[in-house]
Amino acid sequence: MGATLIAAVMGMTPVPLAASSAAARPVEAQHQDLSGERRSFGSACGIRDVSPSKARWFARSASGEWSAVGADRKRDPESTGAARVWRDGNWMVDIHDAPGAFGGSVHVVQFCFDAEGKVLHMIDNFMQASPCGCMRFTVLSFAPDGRVTQWRQSFVNARTGQQIDRPKEADEFPEVSPFRRIEQLPFFPLLAN
Repeated sequence: MGATLIAAVMGMTPVPLAASSAAARPVEAQHQDLSGERRSFGSACGIRDVSPSKARWFARSASGEWSAVGADRKRDPESTGAARVWRDGNWMVDIHDAPGAFGGSVHVVQFCFDAEGKVLHMIDNFMQASPCGCMRFTVLSFAPDGRVTQWRQSFVNARTGQQIDRPKEADEFPEVSPFRRIEQLPFFPLLAN
């Protein structure tokens, strides 16, 4: 089931958190209202070309091992995670996770790391198909010293897209991604190759 969820997520655009496009706004304003849309997020991160062909691709096997894969290579149906990395001075990273422990869930995180590898922005989306049928959206921005300068979280009904109160099932959701430096990513050693 993990590969099916990952394949679906890798081809779709995350639900935007803001009605306005960050790309159409001045750079200073982009820090205030980042969209989950890859092009807007990439623009806010300083990545000029976010086409899939410009990314390095990685996959995580069912045993938890990460490997580099080509964008055109067929993924292992047993894969439980996938990632794409763009580099244009700064780094932009998408991680798509279908953790088996949560059954019917998908965890997608977008990161923007500066040229030194420190996180600037993060959008963390977690969807649980059952029993919650809901999604958690979390947006974070960071100062150069690592201090959180923006934090916003909301929950929506996965079927209707309507915002809902925090469901009791959210107590069992995985934590928002803890990665704050690019070197902490589990596949980082593969980026050197």
